Amino acid sequence: MIQAGFGNAESIGKLTQRQILLFFEAVQRIRRQERAEALIDMNLAFAGGDAAEKHLKQLTK
Repeated sequence: MIQAGFGNAESIGKLTQRQILLFFEAVQRIRRQERAEALIDMNLAFAGGDAAEKHLKQLTK
């Protein structure tokens, strides 16, 4: 949670268990989304072609 920007150990230690669980779940959702996006990027990179070029243009707007 520290790495995800939810504070330091001292501030996280003052949170309730419920708050910690909610923040942890939020971090997990963000990480899963990042992994999904990376998978799409890698798949298009290996496939190449027009779809990859279109995706790259959209990413670099």
